Amino acid sequence: MNIAILMTVHNRKNVTLECIKALLNCKDFNIYNIDIYMVDDGSTDGTSQCIHQKYSFVTIINGDGNLFWNRGMHLCWTKALEKQYDFYIWLNNDTILTTDALVSLMDTYKKTNSNAIIVGSICSSKNKNQVTYGGRIKNKILSAEGKIQKVETFNGNLVLIPAKVSNQIGIIDPYFHHSFGDIEYGLRATKNNIPIYITPHYVGYCERHDQTMKCFNSHYKIKERFIFFYSPLGINPKEFFYLNKKYKGIFIAIKTYISTHLRVIFPFLWK
Repeated sequence: MNIAILMTVHNRKNVTLECIKALLNCKDFNIYNIDIYMVDDGSTDGTSQCIHQKYSFVTIINGDGNLFWNRGMHLCWTKALEKQYDFYIWLNNDTILTTDALVSLMDTYKKTNSNAIIVGSICSSKNKNQVTYGGRIKNKILSAEGKIQKVETFNGNLVLIPAKVSNQIGIIDPYFHHSFGDIEYGLRATKNNIPIYITPHYVGYCERHDQTMKCFNSHYKIKERFIFFYSPLGINPKEFFYLNKKYKGIFIAIKTYISTHLRVIFPFLWK
């Protein structure tokens, strides 16, 4: 069985090293034919050089610093498609896998008995009962409860995608710079009747990055809030509108477009 691991990184050299180390320590890693693809999107901390020196088997694709996560993953996946793999696994470099992560992904896939997407349930390393990323239903992230659960979409920290799924619905949408590409891919799968399930137990650790976004933080001047709002790392209202229009309709897209702008202008109203 051939598997391609897909990653996009920017700086955070030590974080990436720990991520790959944990991946290699996974049970069953050597059972499969696994190739690791990593887009280094313009790192300035020597990430590529360090990864090449320590893990020379990793295929490194260089970006210019303007890809960000989503377009980096699109480039990474496009490169991996040059070879035929049975599965593609998205892996965020700030996610540290447990030793049974691969076993759990594949076991969940086999138990669902379908060409499903399997999402790794991720928790906080500080509180191993607190879900941080994984499968989502509407705006809620589902906790791992010891059983396989079906979801509508997902965060892209750890995701197993069979080749049959990517052949059917394509790969991640390069329209998005940084955020929303993982959410969109899940919604696209659901729209095409491709089931999505989460692992019954937590298979990795990653802390939430949910501090109040700069664009919604009244401690910053309104000009600063709008600059961040329209940046690839912000909400990026044009991309958010595209996502909402595609899956929720034009009315919700317009309503959300207006409300998010109002929140940037009057963030104190949302406290």
